[in-house]
Amino acid sequence: MADPKLRNDLAAAIGLALTRSDGVEGGIWQADAGPLAYAFPTYEGTGPKTDIPAAEHDQIQAINRQAARDEQAVDRRTAPGSQSLLLHACPLNGPIARLTAWTMTRVRAVHGLQPLQLGLSVLLALMAVMSVWLGRTLMVWDRHLRGIKGALRRTGPERMPVVPHTGERELDQIIEALNEAGRRLAESRREADEMAGRAARAERLAGLGRVAAGVAHEIRNPIAAARLQGENALAGDDERRREAIGDMLEQIDRLDGLAGKLLAMTQRVEPKQVEVEVGAFLAGQAARHRNTAAAKGLTLEVRGLDAARSTPPWSVASWTTC
Repeated sequence: MADPKLRNDLAAAIGLALTRSDGVEGGIWQADAGPLAYAFPTYEGTGPKTDIPAAEHDQIQAINRQAARDEQAVDRRTAPGSQSLLLHACPLNGPIARLTAWTMTRVRAVHGLQPLQLGLSVLLALMAVMSVWLGRTLMVWDRHLRGIKGALRRTGPERMPVVPHTGERELDQIIEALNEAGRRLAESRREADEMAGRAARAERLAGLGRVAAGVAHEIRNPIAAARLQGENALAGDDERRREAIGDMLEQIDRLDGLAGKLLAMTQRVEPKQVEVEVGAFLAGQAARHRNTAAAKGLTLEVRGLDAARSTPPWSVASWTTC
C-alpha cells in the first residue's frame, strides 16, 4: 500500500480529526505496509510534526499488531517517567485489509483519558464516512459494468455494440478502447465480405469458362463431320450426295440435341433407366463416325454382334437422361 495520494489524504483526515484534541497524536497502520499516515496537529514545537516518534515506535507497532490480530480495541498504559503514556488502537472495517487506527497522548496522573477517546471517536467517524464513500464508488462502477455486459449479451456475434460513456474517466477510457475495437472489427468484416464476393465471382467466371470450353468441344465434332459430308456431296454422284445429305442432317440433329442439353442444364433433370440394344447402338455409332474416320484413313467395324437383328442377345440396360 504505497499510493502517495492515499497517504496524503489519510494524513489530512487524521489531522482534521485531531485538530481539537490537544496533545493527541495518531495515525493509520496497515499490518503489511506499516504506518500509512501520521498527524500531530497540536504539536507545540517548531514546525509541523510529520514523523512517528522514534522512542515509541516499537510500542505503536506492537499495539497495532495486537489490535489487528485480536480484531478488537486495545488500550495500553506505560509510565516511563513523570508522565504516563496512553496508547489506544482498534481495527478498521473498510476496503483495505488489516487496517488499524491508533492514538497516543502523554498525560500526568491527574489527567484522564477523555482527550484520547474523543480524538479516536472523531477518527472512527471520519473513517466510517470514507468507507461509505468508497462503497458508493464501487456500487457505481458495478452498475456501469453490468450495463456493458448486458450490451455485449444483447448484440449478436456479427458485430460489437457501441457502448455509451458513463462519465467515469477511467471507465470511459476502457469503453473508448472497446468501441474502437468494434469499429476495427466491423471494417475487417466488411473487407472480408468484399474479398469473398470477388472470389465467388471469379469462381463463377472460371466455371463458365470450363462449361464454354466443353460446349465448344462438343459442337466442333458434329460441325467437322457435317463439313466433311458437305465436301463429299459436292465431289460425289447423286447417290453419294443423298447419303452425305442424310449424314449432314444427322449431324444437325446432333447439334440440336446438344443445344437442348445446354438449355436443360439450368433445370433439374432426373435420370431414368432405359434398355439399349447393344448391337444396333454400336452400329449406329460406327455409321455416324464412318466418314470422319475415313477422312483420317481409318475404318470402323463392329464385330461380335449381329447389328441387323432387332433383339440381339447381348441387350443391356444403361443409364441415360432425357
